[in-house]
Parts: sequence; C-alpha cells; structure tokens
Amino acid sequence: MNESDIALIESSLRISLPADYKEFLLQHTDEVRQIKAKLPFRAVLWTDAEQIISENELAQSKAGMMRIGKKHWPKNYCVVGTNGAGDYWFIDVEVIQPGVWFWSHEAQSITRHNLTLEDYLADLRRDAQTPEGWVEQFLQ
Repeated sequence: MNESDIALIESSLRISLPADYKEFLLQHTDEVRQIKAKLPFRAVLWTDAEQIISENELAQSKAGMMRIGKKHWPKNYCVVGTNGAGDYWFIDVEVIQPGVWFWSHEAQSITRHNLTLEDYLADLRRDAQTPEGWVEQFLQ
C-alpha cells in the first residue's frame, strides 16, 4: 500500500482517513499479508485499496439495513475488514471513537475490538508467533 492507494481510497469514498490508519496501511501492509499467508483462516484487516473501496461502497449501499440497535450505519464508519460471516471491523473516520471496532450483524451491536491499531497489530503478531494456539482457538 502506498500514498497513491490511500489517496484513491479517500477520493473514491470522499472521506479523510485518520492518520493512524494511513500509517498502519503504509507501514504494515506487507506484514499483515505475510501473517494472513501463515494463518489463512485468520481474518485480518484488508490491505488492498480496491477491496476497501468496494466493501465500503457496498456497506454504504446497505446502510439502511445495517443497524446498530435502532440506528442506521453512520457515514463516518469505514469498514476495514470482515470475518466472512457478515460482520465487519471498522474505524471511525471522524475519530470520535478511536480504535478498531467490530459490528455484529446478528446482534446489531458494536464493540471496541482494539483500543488502537497498534493493539490490533500486537494481537496479530502474537497469533502468528503461536499459530498452533490460534488454530486451536479457531476450532473451538
């Protein structure tokens, strides 16, 4: 991921990404991809500009159906990953609520998954260091 990819995301989605997320994409994309290759069943944040754009366009088109309690999906939430089961990880581009958040489509609720992107990366690195432990957790 490079500066032009980030500019493409921002211009396509008409948003400004938070500085910490830009830094995460610029500095850690290769590492996230390597961990994903090592742990193919581990859901990770997206590292491809086109995927980030298309998934956010899809989320915004479904915003009326994506609920958080009785509220619709806010425009300031940028989806940055999925678990493959209809749930999303997202960031707040207005940085009202920092961190990496998780939206459960079944519960129609959100929880803070990580306080910071650094915390997220630390979790990912820990899982990569002990892949057998992560696989055991995954299978339970």
